[in-house]
Amino acid sequence: MSWLADWRLKHVARRYAQRLPARLSANWGSSKTYTKGQIDTAILEARLDPNSSYVAYAIYLPPEELAALQHHFSRHSIHAVQAAFERERPRSAGSQSGDYYESGLAP
Repeated sequence: MSWLADWRLKHVARRYAQRLPARLSANWGSSKTYTKGQIDTAILEARLDPNSSYVAYAIYLPPEELAALQHHFSRHSIHAVQAAFERERPRSAGSQSGDYYESGLAP
């Protein structure tokens, strides 16, 4: 993958990570997975580029539905897209590691 493709993935992942989770949660409640229709609607409502919808599919579709959309991942692997999204996801002040209690202090 070229540096330009890497940069574009990082840029797209950042925009999706900043806007999409709140939109999905507001419209359909908090969930680990959503339908393709829900994702597509949230992308349009959040004014994100629908040509980059593969980023949202990699994160929010169930594995069996994601496999059917494999053609969207011609430039990047699913795992590379998922990793880029997770790196760009905003973090709350108290959630720096999964090993900490809700207060943010080590046990």
